[in-house]
Formats: sequence, C-alpha cells, structure tokens
Amino acid sequence: MKKVSIITPCLNGEKFLDRYFNSILVQSYTNLELIFINDGSTDKTNDIVKSFIPYIKDQGIEFKYINKKKNEGLARAINDGIKIFTGDYLIWPDADDFLEKDSIKKRVEFLEKNKEYGIVRSNANVVNQDNLNIVLNKFEQNPINKEYIFDDIVSEKLYMCCGCYMIRASAFLSVNKNREIYCDNGGQNWQMILPVAYSYKCGFIDEELYTYVIYKNSHSRNINGLDKIIERNYAHERTLKETLKRIDMDEDELKRYINRIEERYLKKRFYISYNYDNKEVMEKNYFELLNRYGVTKEEKQMYFLKKSRLSNVLIRIYLKLTRILGREND
Repeated sequence: MKKVSIITPCLNGEKFLDRYFNSILVQSYTNLELIFINDGSTDKTNDIVKSFIPYIKDQGIEFKYINKKKNEGLARAINDGIKIFTGDYLIWPDADDFLEKDSIKKRVEFLEKNKEYGIVRSNANVVNQDNLNIVLNKFEQNPINKEYIFDDIVSEKLYMCCGCYMIRASAFLSVNKNREIYCDNGGQNWQMILPVAYSYKCGFIDEELYTYVIYKNSHSRNINGLDKIIERNYAHERTLKETLKRIDMDEDELKRYINRIEERYLKKRFYISYNYDNKEVMEKNYFELLNRYGVTKEEKQMYFLKKSRLSNVLIRIYLKLTRILGREND
C-alpha cells in the first residue's frame, strides 16, 4: 500500500484541532504520514497536538511534529514539511477544515489507476463554523474535464482550495528538486500546484471530498482597508510571478505569462481603488494601465466618473442620452 504524506501547518488552532485530527483518524485509507507544523501558536495548540499523539500512533500513522517558536507564515511552514515528507502521494489540508472519510482513499485509487496523471482534484463542500451540517455552497471544479489546468490556474479560473488536490510525490519532486516553494504572504497553493500542473496532467473526481469551513474571524476574510487589500494584491502577484520563474519554461513563454499576470493585477488594483473611492490610487493605476496595456471603454467611464463631480454629472447625462438614442434607433 502506497504511503500518503499529509502536511498541515497551523497557527492558533485550539478551536478546531479536535475535528481536524479526528478527520485524519477516521480515514478509510490507513498508510499515512502526518507532518504537523505548529507555526508559533500562542494558544493551546501544542497541548492539543500532544494529547492526540497516542491516538495517532495507535492508528499506525507515522507522526512528525514541528513545534516552531515563532510564526513564519504558511509557505515557510509548508517548506518545513516538504523537506522531510517520505510518502508516495502528497496532500496539504488546512487545520481549520477537514477531510471526508474516503477523501484520501479515492484520490489514491485514481492516481494508482492513472499513472500518467501527476495531480488529481475534487470538489469541496462549504459550511459555516456555526453549523457544519448545512452546506452553504460547493467548490465545484470547472472545467471538470480539462486535464491540463496550468493556464486556468494562472488566469485564476480555478479555485485553489488546498484540500481538493493530491499530488504524486515523484511528479512534485521532479519539478521541486530543492524541496522548496517560494515564500510570501500570498499563500502556498499556487507554489505547490503550478509547477506540477505545467508538466503533468490533472485528473478530476466529481465528488465533495473536502469540507471548507468559513470562520467569522478568518484572516483571509478580514483584510480590511484599502492599504491592506492592495498589499495582499501585490503579494498574490509576486507569488504567481516568482513561482512561474521557478518553472523550466521557454523565456518568451515566461514573459507572456508574466505580462498577463501584471495586466490582470493592475486591473484588480484599479477596480479596488475605484470601489474604495480613493481617487489618488485609482488615478495612479488607471494611467499605468492606460500606458502599458490600454483601457476598456468601461474603465475609461469609471475613471472619469470618479474624477470630479462635474464629470460625474456630464458622464451620467451622456450615458443616459446614449441609452435613449439607442432605444430610438432600435
């Protein structure tokens, strides 16, 4: 039976670690290596981890525990696990979510039957922390029949829910010989998946094999204020670009992808600053977008709508007249 390595970083997980560990303990697939990284937690995470060690060992699960003194971020914690994992397959679920009982088994079965695939992905249920039994939404992978998903990931057409993916270790190590991913504040999923997706086919299991839990105080859902959102935007852009630079691809191809990413994130910053009604930041991004890539008619209208009260009035009149004349011409 092939071994599956589970790498999970955690920061202050006392409220949900019981559920996470229990979801590992009840897995129908039993040849597991669990690498748990306590990323500088200041709550009772360490005590809870230690309380589960006897149960984990009773299940025959190999357990490796890294207890870090200070918080260094998800990507660095994942790197700690990448350095020491020994499994044939690799997953990295979040500690505040959980795996369904047959989650690992079904993915291993797929990859064992389909040796040409380097990755397999699945759907996920989305629930609220207050009621785990009510499914609020589903992460349904799209397009479901696509085997090469690299372009869709770069274009952010696929959601990157970590617990939905399993990677063949040989494929991962063939494109990550240094056992290291790029570290920034932009997460860890692109770094884990993109290099493999560039060179290997990805399979799909049309089932909800993971449950993603929404929390009121989730860090990713509480990045308030324009400055923090823009900072996060730059971090995501850097992460994508730096990850692509580590992939063995043609220089011209790399430039095309980098160009697409820069344009998309510049547009995002323009729309963010527009929605936050920050004219200074909006204007800066608008003219950079205009000079480098050009702007759409809609973006031009948005810019002038915010530019001044007078232009707001004039453009609203213009748009209204355009609609009226358009109806008359029909």
